[in-house]
Formats: sequence, C-alpha cells, structure tokens
Amino acid sequence: MTTAQKNRFKKILEAKRNELLGEILIQRARLAIIPASDPMDELKSVAERDFAVKSMNQMTRLLRLVEGALGELRAGTFGICADCSIEIPLKRLEAVPWSPYCVRCQERAERSQKQGSRSDYDTPYALAS
Repeated sequence: MTTAQKNRFKKILEAKRNELLGEILIQRARLAIIPASDPMDELKSVAERDFAVKSMNQMTRLLRLVEGALGELRAGTFGICADCSIEIPLKRLEAVPWSPYCVRCQERAERSQKQGSRSDYDTPYALAS
C-alpha cells in the first residue's frame, strides 16, 4: 500500500471517528430521564431511551473498529487480517476501511455469530480505558 493510500485511509477513518463521536453525544443526550405524568408518555420515553442505548452500543463497536484501524495505520499493520494475517484486498478496504478481517475471516465470524457462539470476531480491539 502506498503512502498516499495510507494517508487517504487515515483521513477517511478520522472523519468517521469524528462523525461517530458526534452521534454518540447526541444519543447520550437522549438518555436523560424525564419524569412523565402520563403513562403513555412514560412508555414512549422508555422506548426512546432503549433505542438510544442500542444505537450507542452499535456506534461504540464501530468506533472501536475505527480506532483500531487508526492504530494499525500508526503501527504499520493496516490492511492485514487480524485472524489469518493475509493482506486485505484494497477493494475491501475501500468499501469498509475499518474492517480488521479479510472477506473469508469476516464470513466465518458472521457464521459463528449466527450460530450463537460468542467469539473473538466481534472486534479484535480491546476497549479503550
């Protein structure tokens, strides 16, 4: 991968990180608990909070992948599959630049998740403290 390609991916990943951080802040604001006197309003509020929590969880998982890809760029290992260590095709990285896996390993991970088994394929990156 050329330096120009790495710089382009870095810009894409940084933009995605900033987008996700902004969206997470918006969803966090929706978590505020506002007491309601009407039971229907209370149910609506609970449903909205539940949706916000689920959205935040998805965005946080994606943010971990983006941060992991940025770390790989810094370490010089960007574009190498986290499972089988082969080079991830450029076409795949252009479609999903934060992908830690090649297509074959990603498919294996998805099959594993569909079967209900928890695996390390969720994300190879640890939660940042």
